[in-house]
Amino acid sequence: MKTTFIVLLVLAIGAPSPARAIDDDLWTAVVELGQLGRSRQAEQRIRAAGRDGLDALLLASRLGDSSVLPRAAHAGGCRSILTMAACLGQKPPSTRAAELAIQLLQENEAWARELFASEDAFLRSMALLSTCSSPDKLLATLESAAQEEPGPDLLEASNLVLFHFGTGEPEVEEGLRVRIKEAALGLRTRSLPIIPEEACLASDFGDSTDVQDLAFGRVRWMGRFNGLDYMQRKDGSAFGLPPVCVLKCYQALKIKAEGEPPAQMVDLLLRVAEDLTLEPGLRARAAEALMPDLALLPELKRVRTAARLVNAGFEVPFKLSYDDSRLPDLRVLEAAIRQGADIREAVIPTVVCPRYQGEQIVLLGFSDKPAAADRAAQIAAYCPNARTAATAALIRLGDSRAKGMLFTLLVSQRTLGLQRDKLVDALRARGGSELRDLILELAEAGNRVARRLQVSVYGDSR
Repeated sequence: MKTTFIVLLVLAIGAPSPARAIDDDLWTAVVELGQLGRSRQAEQRIRAAGRDGLDALLLASRLGDSSVLPRAAHAGGCRSILTMAACLGQKPPSTRAAELAIQLLQENEAWARELFASEDAFLRSMALLSTCSSPDKLLATLESAAQEEPGPDLLEASNLVLFHFGTGEPEVEEGLRVRIKEAALGLRTRSLPIIPEEACLASDFGDSTDVQDLAFGRVRWMGRFNGLDYMQRKDGSAFGLPPVCVLKCYQALKIKAEGEPPAQMVDLLLRVAEDLTLEPGLRARAAEALMPDLALLPELKRVRTAARLVNAGFEVPFKLSYDDSRLPDLRVLEAAIRQGADIREAVIPTVVCPRYQGEQIVLLGFSDKPAAADRAAQIAAYCPNARTAATAALIRLGDSRAKGMLFTLLVSQRTLGLQRDKLVDALRARGGSELRDLILELAEAGNRVARRLQVSVYGDSR
């Protein structure tokens, strides 16, 4: 009777039938998962059934509510998704089934590959989430998913991955984390609408719902992908915002309201000014729009915003200083150095492979002390996670070791990581013809990292 009810319910919600018939004993075992005195034996029976046991778990998982995929993600290794209250709450059979299904998929990669090859978005989502604790496999799965049109379940799964790797919790190599976030965001945003640039240039754009939502904080920033900022409304819907539209939104808000601009709009426009891949004129207009509003921002926000503008290559109407009595902000220190302040010995890392100190390593490039160049070369040679930042420092110093380190960087790494823009900035400032020829030679030989760097620094000329 119970089995009949479950089968009818599955048919009612339109879930696809399993490839194999599932007997009553397996259904009973799924229901007994988590029950005191029965759970262990139930799991043993499910495991003993092999692939039939997995099918029973997956079919039961479909019967759950919207928390099933987040629970599955949590079981797969995306551990920043659920609150403690949710982890300790009562789990329905569908949730227990999903969690055990993830375990089985992690133990049997062939099953995971088989599920991901199916046309069922839910099954593909479960296969994706089972790789969450293995970053290399997760990245390969996300890149594979991008080849086809994702369903709603797969979009949600990619959103869970994006949330997890955006928190900074998993200890993952910097470049790999960036690629995972980009792949997840790319998958998440594929089917989202993008506001046309033509609409942003219309005279009535300032009265649009999107501008009002941005002004009053009714949308939140999801992330940046391929030069677009993606925003999510409170109802869950989302849209892409081109850089031109960010500038027009900011200008429209300033016409309508006086005083301090919304913090989110300041951050959006600041990202446009910082993006070295954008047309220089657009970046300059974004920075120009921010300049008169610096004085309206709270002091800490004003200093940090000004520092980011200076580091992006723009001049601000006041000098910045690094105050040791405050919490250290390396971007402010870099900006002060760019404006002519003397560098301090404290910016030279004191360990061979510093963790999460990319911005500090970049500052070595502003020192005239031999110890700074030696430390940058040491880091570039022995610390793959910090190689981009250290190479940028060597280039800015004009050090003879820069060419060899740049070659090693381009041929040994799949991505330049979070300090990519610092490398681009250093090459534009102090690159020289020798480094340019090296990048062009590697790009012509098919090195994709060198090719992307070439486009960013020298344009698309081949």
